[in-house]
Amino acid sequence: MTSSLSKPLSRMLLLIIGVAAVLAAYWALDSWVLRPQVLTPLKLNHQLVPALTPLYAFWFPVFKWQGLLYVLAAGLLVWSALRLTDPQKTPESNFLVYLGLISLVLPVLLFGIRQNYGSLGKLLLLYPGEEVYFDAFRIYDLSFYISHYVDYMPRLSLHGKHFPPGYSLLIYGLTQAFGEGVLIVAMATLVFFAAGCLFFYLAYRRMAGMAAARQGALLMLTIPSLLDFACTSMDAIFFGWAGLCLWMASLTVGAMKSDRWNQSVLFGALLGLTLALAAYFSFVVFPLGLALGLYIGLTGWKKPGRTALTLGMTGVLFFGVYLVFYALTGFSMYACLLEAAKNNHGFMNGLTSGRLRELYWNISFGNLFAFGIGSGVAVVAALIWRLSGDWKKWDAWEWSVILTLATMTFGHLFQMETERIWIFAMPWLVAVIIGRGPLIEAPLFRLLLLLGLSQAFVMEILFLTLW
Repeated sequence: MTSSLSKPLSRMLLLIIGVAAVLAAYWALDSWVLRPQVLTPLKLNHQLVPALTPLYAFWFPVFKWQGLLYVLAAGLLVWSALRLTDPQKTPESNFLVYLGLISLVLPVLLFGIRQNYGSLGKLLLLYPGEEVYFDAFRIYDLSFYISHYVDYMPRLSLHGKHFPPGYSLLIYGLTQAFGEGVLIVAMATLVFFAAGCLFFYLAYRRMAGMAAARQGALLMLTIPSLLDFACTSMDAIFFGWAGLCLWMASLTVGAMKSDRWNQSVLFGALLGLTLALAAYFSFVVFPLGLALGLYIGLTGWKKPGRTALTLGMTGVLFFGVYLVFYALTGFSMYACLLEAAKNNHGFMNGLTSGRLRELYWNISFGNLFAFGIGSGVAVVAALIWRLSGDWKKWDAWEWSVILTLATMTFGHLFQMETERIWIFAMPWLVAVIIGRGPLIEAPLFRLLLLLGLSQAFVMEILFLTLW
């Protein structure tokens, strides 16, 4: 038994060491040698501190005693992981309750390493006027704000200039219902994140079965960037939408594989609806849609007519929602997208002194390595472990993830900070890892959980991250 476990464990340990070395080397190269002026510096103690590119993070070590609660919770998660992932020992209802609770509690405990729990959400105030939180207080006439949103965009916050109105409208609704304050926004963000975790689990269950899905859900909750940004970042809200969309796509694919094409068309239409609603929050819905469209298309390529009908219904609902909303409110998603692209191009050109094109390769590899660091050494190593071997055996989901991430990395759509912006895609990697079945070896699974939670702990102590 021991000898049978030694090979995968030793191979994984070598992969972990290699991945950690490569990610750390690029981080050092980008921060101290290449030093691209792509990410805005932080004003700290009346000085401008450059970001530790490719991450938008700053060297600022802090540790509060509350951090020990995170250590305790992380230890309990690793210790109980085998029982939780065994359907014979933990009923489905119990696992879902645990998953929901841990996805709410663990990010808050990580947050407590650096700040008091009462400060939850206050990072939104770090840069006055730069977060969409401030845009919500510009709304005096809701219908007028929506219909003239594109005209407002140049005068909105730094983030608001680059986003559709969904986040500011959500915050406006929260303040109307519960009063002003960042705490309620942070709590709502956590709820969206927890909902996303549950949706991703449901998608995993459709894609890989219950036992593998449970492993995937727990592994997902050890990804450093997910835990770091779940409390405050607006991207954690989109994370919830992304989980719902992947679940809809998994239902669509499941119906296709079972030759239940009427259901696949229905689920495809629901996918289009959820993607359309998600788009009102962030334009990263387009790479999300690309990944899910490829997943459906590659799965059903042998039956092109029926697959085209399914994807066609996705498209009809996707664009139909925009047309209906435009007719009702006057808000044009297309005009909003063009304005956001113009604002982003102008901002980045100003930040890089017009050298944006010259920095293409640096930015592209920065996109990839920031995403890798944020996803965690454990997940990246496990991903390589799963994909190594004959590439001809890769399935539709694996190809979809690889092609979409390549597009996101080199498509000049993003300029680093992808450890935050791309948190919606980090569960995709987990879906690849567990897609061929559970990580049967208990020591291997526990090692990955421990490593991910430990990386999140160390990075939270050493680095200040924003939003």
